[in-house]
Amino acid sequence: MHPQLVRAGLRIGMFVALTSGVLALVEPRGSAEQAISFWMLLAALLFFAVVVVRMRRT
Repeated sequence: MHPQLVRAGLRIGMFVALTSGVLALVEPRGSAEQAISFWMLLAALLFFAVVVVRMRRT
């Protein structure tokens, strides 16, 4: 993968993971907003892991 593309992917993954993680902590417990924030956190971590694996393979 192109180094700039890897860097952009890592930045996007970290940004989404950090913002959704903070929002998941701030939202009221048991609310739909908190559930969406947790799902976005999981999706961001999965995206981050895929970028890291792709980076290691090339």
